[in-house]
Amino acid sequence: MSKRIVENVLLQHFGGIGNDDQSLTGSCHNLIVEFDDGTEISVIIDMGAFQGLGQDLNSDLPFKVDSVDAVIITHGHIDHCGRLPMLFNQKESFQGDIYASELTKLVAHTALLDSAKIFATEYEKEKRKYDKFIEECKEARRTVASYEATGVQRDSGGNRNETHDARPNKEVYDVAKKLLRDRKIEKEADIYTKIQKPLLPIFTSDDAETAIQGTTEMEVSEGKKAHWQEICPEVSFSFWNAGHVAGSVSVLFRVATRKAKVKYFFFSGDLGPARTPLHPFGLAEVPNFPLDLVVMETTYGDKVREEFDVGYREFEESVVKASNSRDCLIIPSFALDRAQMILSLLIKMRKEGKFTGKIFLDSPLATEYTELYQKYGVVGSGMDELKSESGTFSVIDAKNREEILAEEGFKIIVTSSGMATGGPIMTYLLKYLADIRTTFFFMGYMAEGTLGRDLTDEVKPKKLVRLPDIDCPIEVLARVKRFNFLSGHMDQKDLWSWYKKLHLRPGALVVLVHGERDSSTLAFKHFLGRRKIDSSLQKIAIPEADKILVPDVNQIYSVSWTNKSLKGGKINPRSHIVWRGFKLSFFFKNWLKPLEEMFFFCS
Repeated sequence: MSKRIVENVLLQHFGGIGNDDQSLTGSCHNLIVEFDDGTEISVIIDMGAFQGLGQDLNSDLPFKVDSVDAVIITHGHIDHCGRLPMLFNQKESFQGDIYASELTKLVAHTALLDSAKIFATEYEKEKRKYDKFIEECKEARRTVASYEATGVQRDSGGNRNETHDARPNKEVYDVAKKLLRDRKIEKEADIYTKIQKPLLPIFTSDDAETAIQGTTEMEVSEGKKAHWQEICPEVSFSFWNAGHVAGSVSVLFRVATRKAKVKYFFFSGDLGPARTPLHPFGLAEVPNFPLDLVVMETTYGDKVREEFDVGYREFEESVVKASNSRDCLIIPSFALDRAQMILSLLIKMRKEGKFTGKIFLDSPLATEYTELYQKYGVVGSGMDELKSESGTFSVIDAKNREEILAEEGFKIIVTSSGMATGGPIMTYLLKYLADIRTTFFFMGYMAEGTLGRDLTDEVKPKKLVRLPDIDCPIEVLARVKRFNFLSGHMDQKDLWSWYKKLHLRPGALVVLVHGERDSSTLAFKHFLGRRKIDSSLQKIAIPEADKILVPDVNQIYSVSWTNKSLKGGKINPRSHIVWRGFKLSFFFKNWLKPLEEMFFFCS
C-alpha cells in the first residue's frame, strides 16, 4: 500500500478572535490536514464557550462532530472547554479522541459539572416562567371570548338580565386583548407556536461525565524531553507548559510532509505572565523546534501592566483603607487561579498585621480548586500561604451566608464570578451595590457585554446599573475599583519576550488570536511591526471567523485566505501563493533548509 502524502494544512478559527459578533472568549480552532488520496483529518484545539458578547452562539457547534478526529483542550477555563460535552449530544456520533493534561482533566471535570448544574437551574427557572405565561395567554383568550360572546342571560320575560351577565369588565378585556394582539395570537394553537419554549441546556451532567471519562491524559513535555502523541502516522502533537493556570498547556504539532520534511505548528493557548512572583504551576515554556506556524494569544497585546510590586502596594493600601472605613469588601474573582492568588495575598497581608477581620470564600467551584492548589501547587511558587495552617479563611455557602453577613466587624469575601456574569456575586451586588459602606474590587479583564465591564468601564457612567431578573435599576453607591496587577495572561511586554524565544523558520506564519480584534490584537501586530519584524521572514496575520488560513506545506513563502468549506474542493497551493521571495529564497529552500533543520534538531 502506497503511503499517503500531506497535500495541504488548513487552519480555521471559530472563536477566540474578539470581533463585532463575539468577545475574545469561545476559543475554538480547527487544524485540518489534507492528503493526496482525498482523505483528511480534523483536530479541534479547544471547545470554549462564549462569555458576554456572542453567548447566543453557544447553542450550536460550528462543525459536524463526526468529521473530527481529535479534540485537544489546552486548559480548564470555560472559555476553552465549556462546549466540550456537546460532542456527545449531537445528531452525529463523535468517534474521535479527546486529550488534556492530568490537571486540566481534573479542573475541567469540576468546571463542566458546575456549568451543567447552572444550565439545569436556569432552564427550570425559564420553564416555570414559560408555563406561567402559557396559562396567562390561555386565560386571556378565555377573557376575550367571554367578553365578545354574543349571547347573554335573559329572564323569563325575555329581558336582558344584567345581574347575571358574567362578562369581564372593559379594562380587563383591553389588557387581555392587547396581550394576544402583541403576541399575534388568534387561536389556541398560536399560543404554542408563537411563544418560544426555553432552550434546553446545551449539555447535561451526563454529557460532561461522558466527555471527561473519555479524555486521555497527556504528559507535559519539558526542556529537551518531548512526549509525542500520534493522531495518525503523519501527524502527532506534544504538550508544553503554558504557565497560565493549573494544567494549562501550549500544543506543538508535528506534520510529516513531502520528501521527509517535517513541519511544526505551535498553538500557544493562554500564556501565564512571567513578571509576577506567583507561579503555582511554573512558567510558560517554548519548545526548541523550528516553527512554521504559531497561533498566539494577545489578550493584553495593547497593554503593559504596572509592575507587580506597584500594583500590589496600591491593592494593599486599598484593602487597609476599606478595613478602616467600610463594613465589607467584596472581591468577585475567577474561580480558578485568581481566587487562589487573592486568598494567598490577603492571608499574607493579615499575617503582617495590615488589617484585622475575617476572610471568606463564597464559591463552591473556587473552594474545590483551592483544595487542588493546596494539593498540587509547587512549594516556593509565591502562593505558599494556601498551604499554611488551617483557619486562614472560612467558607461561605447558601446555608450560612446570611448568618455570616449579619456578623459585626470588617470582613472580606472572595466570591464568583470574575466578570459578574452569575453565581454568588449576583446576591452581593443586589444586597450591597447601593450600600455606601461596601467596597467592590474587580481583579482583571472584563469581557465586553458583561456586568463587570459595565461596572468598571471608565467611560460609561455607573450611577445606575441593571441586574438580571431585576425590574428596577440599582443606584451604585458602593465603591467600585478595578486592579490589573494580577492576571493569568501575559501583557505586551511578556508577549514580546515570549515571541523572541520562538524558533521561527524563515517564512513562518504568526496568527494573532484571543484578543479584542480592533484593539489588543491589532495593537500587538503594530507593536511587532515597530520592532522591525522582517515581513520576508515572518508573516503576521489576524484571522477572521470561519475563514480558512492556508499555511502551504510545499512553499516556504505562502499564506492566503479562502472561504473554502471543510468538505469543499481541494486547494491548489501554487494558485494561492501571495509572495515567494526572491531567488535567494529558492536557494535557501533547496540547499540551506536541510542544514537549518539539522541545526534545530541538534540544539
